[in-house]
Amino acid sequence: MKILFACELVPHSSMGGLGKHAVILANRFIELGHSVDFLCNADAASEENVLAMGFKGRLISKPHLRIHWYVRKIENRAGVYLGAFHLAKAKRIARMITSIASNYDAIHYHGHFPLIARYLPETINLTITHHDYSLICIHKTLMKNGGNPCRIESRVAQCSQCHGRFSYPLLRWITLDGVKKWRGNARLAIERHKHIFVSRRLADVNLAVLGSVGHNISVIHNFIDCRRLREIMDACDSEPRKGNKITRVFLANSIDPHKGIGVFLDVCRQYRIFDGPIQITVAGSGRDLESLKVRFRDAPVRFLGFVPYEECIRQHIVSDVFVLSSICEESCSTGVLEALFLSKDVRALRLGGTPEFDCYVESSKQLKLFDTLDEMALSFKTEPVFRSSHRLNSCFGSCVEDSAHKLMDVYLQ
Repeated sequence: MKILFACELVPHSSMGGLGKHAVILANRFIELGHSVDFLCNADAASEENVLAMGFKGRLISKPHLRIHWYVRKIENRAGVYLGAFHLAKAKRIARMITSIASNYDAIHYHGHFPLIARYLPETINLTITHHDYSLICIHKTLMKNGGNPCRIESRVAQCSQCHGRFSYPLLRWITLDGVKKWRGNARLAIERHKHIFVSRRLADVNLAVLGSVGHNISVIHNFIDCRRLREIMDACDSEPRKGNKITRVFLANSIDPHKGIGVFLDVCRQYRIFDGPIQITVAGSGRDLESLKVRFRDAPVRFLGFVPYEECIRQHIVSDVFVLSSICEESCSTGVLEALFLSKDVRALRLGGTPEFDCYVESSKQLKLFDTLDEMALSFKTEPVFRSSHRLNSCFGSCVEDSAHKLMDVYLQ
């Protein structure tokens, strides 16, 4: 089968989970004997970024696939959502795909413009994987401007307040009109083509807000490259240190307010978790990184910044506990999946798709869910660390080898 993958988020100097997900899947299809091309963003396609991307097939680089920085700057400074620019970008990506679609048997899009389904002919065999709330939320995270979780809101007037609440009447009207048109087109998009949501929670929220049932809707959890993790583990000296009673905690996420890393470290300090035998390592980049380095320079916390994938997995391997501190609804955290596969203790908030991962645990004590970050921090005083007698979780069932076959079934529908 000839398959085209499309994603405006790759390549990138610090490629996130969505981009990695798409590349891992594309490479798996190549290994299975399919012909796979990848439509990507030429604006960041430097030789270094392309090499780090790790795609084994042919890249088709096109410019201007993402919202320009000046549009974001205007939106943030003026408190307005310029919906026309976002719709125009979705149409541009749709036109690029349409121009080459006849060369492929299936097209699979991953990205922040799922409305392309509204503008692509129904004769094209298109599948869209939804990794976040791009269909219904202008921030994609169900988080308000101030960094607080958003009440799931189907009323456009309430949703539009995220950007336009404190701006001039004209700007509020522009925001309201932009959200209204985005939501309207989202309803049409979900009724066309095939859609995959990476968690049941993500599907339920999107469909409830849009007031739609859709037609070709599937739920397939994110997956990981289990074979690659085994190779990294085999090359890593992960033997436990005898006599070492320090609990090694690992966090890997973008360091932004909705990811909750700063709040988690604050409550750890408040409850004197740092006084105990603990070492916290944080991998990831973001706007809060430098300020957190200053605030916690005297705490047992190491900030690694952005690290390559292999190093991130090595940090998983040598840790005892993985913490997902996100206060937003993480639809399907790859970091949690990796930690479960590596038989690590996992602690997270009871939000988003994370509670659905209980089907992958090695033991009922492996995945610990909490209602607040305070409870999570205090658990390091009250909850013993889960320590497996196995190097890898034999109960794990979300490897790319298995998921590729499920996705092929979707393509052939």
